[in-house]
Amino acid sequence: MRAVTESEPEWLEEDLDWALAQYLEELGRCPTCGLPRDETVGPHAEGRWESPPPAHCHACSAIAARRKEWDDSGWDQSGLLFFARKRETGGE
Repeated sequence: MRAVTESEPEWLEEDLDWALAQYLEELGRCPTCGLPRDETVGPHAEGRWESPPPAHCHACSAIAARRKEWDDSGWDQSGLLFFARKRETGGE
């Protein structure tokens, strides 16, 4: 006597198709700016792009300040996740 266990596959064919499409989409993007390479790389793209002035993300500033506190403390940061949340009072 033999036991046979049947189960549904973890990935359906449609799921695999979507995952492959996403992977190929990501491969076609610049790793720095994230824009499509076929629009940004080559002679046709020369002079067609500009970069506006930077914006100041205050949440990123708060994360950087907290990370610096930990860097300066000498404590092991392995596994720490730094994040930001909005103050309830507005922050002044």
